[in-house]
This record gives sequence, C-alpha cells and structure tokens, in this order.
Amino acid sequence: MSTPLARCQAWVHRVVVGLDLCPWAAQPLATGTARWRSTQAEDLAELVAEVLFESQILADSPDITTTLLVLGGSGAVSEFEDLLELVDISDAVLEQHELAETVQLVAFHPEFCFADTAFDDPSNGTNRSPAPMVHLLRRGDVAALTVDGAAFSERNAAILRSHAATVLGGEG
Repeated sequence: MSTPLARCQAWVHRVVVGLDLCPWAAQPLATGTARWRSTQAEDLAELVAEVLFESQILADSPDITTTLLVLGGSGAVSEFEDLLELVDISDAVLEQHELAETVQLVAFHPEFCFADTAFDDPSNGTNRSPAPMVHLLRRGDVAALTVDGAAFSERNAAILRSHAATVLGGEG
C-alpha cells in the first residue's frame, strides 16, 4: 500500500499537472523547487505548528517556490471542515508571525467541496486530493501570474466534468 505522500504526489502529477488545472504547478515540479513533506502530527496545535514551520522555510528559502504538506497521519483533519479550521487558524498564526503577506495557504482534502457546489460535482476535483494537504504558495509568485481566476475556474470545471470518472475521489 502506498503512503499518503506517494498518493498525493501521483495525484498532483496525474490530475493537477496532467490536466493543467493549476498555472503554478508544473514549473516547480519540473524544476525541483517544490518541497514535499508529510507529517504524522496528531492534533490541531501540532498541525498549526507544522504549517508555521513550513511557512518560515518557504519564506526564507529562495530555492523553494512552493510547499505541499501532506497531513497523512492526522485524524484531526479527517473531516473537510476540520481542514478548513486548520487553515483559518494557521492564517491567523501566520499573521501574528508576519508571514501572512508572504505565504498563501490552499486546502486540499478527499472531501473537498466548494461552498457553492454540490458535493458530487466533478469541479471539486481541483482540490480533492487523496489525503488532506495544505499547499503553501508565495503570494508574490501568485500575484505575478496574469491569469483570469474566474475564467480559469470555469475552464477547470469543464475539464473536470469531462474527466469525472478518473478525477473525482482523488485517488492517485
């Protein structure tokens, strides 16, 4: 059986990069500047500490352009709402440590569901990873891309709806 980290890596390569769902994903993976890390932290406080630790590394390391933190062992984020709580608390902690202007957090979860979307809508597949994960991005890198977010989201929804059988469910 593969690890949560291996399943998430396969999913990112097959779905996110393979279907070109994210304008930020391919280059860091191709150039080796994406940092992958898995944690076995068991509770919310430990997970927030892990996010803060990874945020500081991302902020201080010019050779790392993005970090994918797989929350493989934690029952603390087994529910999607728990992961959203982790991201909200982590955002507040990043603010306290003056990292909020540098690092942006994005949630990925096997049960990911956009607020305005039905649970079984394939468009949720953009963030429906095989294991809970927090993606840390440099805000400056995101801002430098000239992408129409709404148009890109609509494009992704159409792609995912046409690939629903292979995408929804997040398996790698």
